[in-house]
Amino acid sequence: MKKGFFVCLALCVSQLHSEAYAVSAVLHGNVVLYPPITISETQPIHFGSIIRPTTGSNRITIDAVTGNKQILGSGNGGTIPISDPFRVGVLAVNAYDGALLSFSITPNATPTGLSWVCADFMIRSETSGALPVCTSSASLTHNSVGGTGIVSGNYYIGGGVTVSSNVVAGFYAITYTISINYQ
Repeated sequence: MKKGFFVCLALCVSQLHSEAYAVSAVLHGNVVLYPPITISETQPIHFGSIIRPTTGSNRITIDAVTGNKQILGSGNGGTIPISDPFRVGVLAVNAYDGALLSFSITPNATPTGLSWVCADFMIRSETSGALPVCTSSASLTHNSVGGTGIVSGNYYIGGGVTVSSNVVAGFYAITYTISINYQ
C-alpha cells in the first residue's frame, strides 16, 4: 500500500509540476489587402506625321514632361506640324492610394526601318518628374490623396523612335507592353 501511495504521489506531483509552467496566450496579426491594379490607355503616344529622310536616319522623341517633340540625327527628315499633331501617351491606372508602384516598358517588334529608342521611354505621374522605364523599372507613389482604397491616377508616357531612309512610306502601328506592380 505504501508503494502505491508513493507512485500516486509521484504521478500527482509531476502532473502539478507540468501544469504550473504551461501558459497560453491569444496573439493577433494584420493583413492589408491591395486591390488588383487596372490599366487603360486613354491616349496612345503619337509621333505625328514625319517626312521620311532620304539619307541617314532621324530620331523622333516625345518628352513625357513637356510633351515637346524633337527630331535628332543625321537624316534630312522632318515633320508636318499642323495636320497631325504629336502627343504623349496617357494611362489611367487604378490602384491603392499611396501605394508604391513599379513601372517597366518593353518595346514590341517594329516594322523594318523603324526602331524604338529604349532610353527615350519615360513615365511621369501628375506630381512627379519623368523617370526611365525601358532599361529599368521606375517607382512612383500612386496619387497619395490622403484617402484609402482604390483611386485613379494618370501617368504620361514619352518615347522615341528612329526612322531610317529605307523605310517604306505608310502608316505604322508601334506597340509596347507596360507592366505595373505593387512594390
